[in-house]
Amino acid sequence: MNQHMLEAARINDGDGLMFASSACIYRQQHDNLNRFSEDQAIPANPHSTYGWAKIVGEVAADAYHTDTDIDTGAVRIFNCYGPRESLDPDSSHVIPSLCRKAIESEDGDSIELFGDGTQERGFIFVTDLVEGMVRAIEKKADGEPINLGKGDEVVSINELAKKIIDISGKDLEIEHDLSKPTGTDKYAIDDKKMKDELGWEPSVSLEQGLRKVYQWAEAELEDSKQEAVVDGGNE
Repeated sequence: MNQHMLEAARINDGDGLMFASSACIYRQQHDNLNRFSEDQAIPANPHSTYGWAKIVGEVAADAYHTDTDIDTGAVRIFNCYGPRESLDPDSSHVIPSLCRKAIESEDGDSIELFGDGTQERGFIFVTDLVEGMVRAIEKKADGEPINLGKGDEVVSINELAKKIIDISGKDLEIEHDLSKPTGTDKYAIDDKKMKDELGWEPSVSLEQGLRKVYQWAEAELEDSKQEAVVDGGNE
């Protein structure tokens, strides 16, 4: 897919292409919070085939920048979130998943987290991500990848769950399922290059972003409930 997009841009004399890479290209190196800088991607040793696919995409984007007239760039995205994500309880990301759990719980209930909740992340709201990508294609279309994320509000998953519970206004406990996978333990963006070369940083606070996602999820689940009632009445 990445190769087709780059080749289509070349054939059709496109002005440029921004490749959406991922923080998954990095590999955790120690037990403390990892703040990954761009140079830590080499030597490449990601955890997953997804990470390898992103590395190959970055290499291809850089090659097209070198060998053709196309301006290319690559942003390594760290934990984007926002409305319109999947709310499927079996596959959703952590923020929409926790919002759904809180919305569907009653006072006195508990919500479950995978692992012990000490995993740490920095989350970037989707509107900030889009703004950062536009800024990157304007200022950093030199084939060289750059991190894109929010580094000043790193939280543990336990802290994240407490924030969402506070937004819900409910009295909910947190339980942990230590048998479930937790993903990479602790990682966040080293945003120095992003700030220096783009002259930009995200502006939406985690509190603001979580409230937007919670309100969207609440309305979405209520609409689904109403649709189910209507469909049931038509059977």
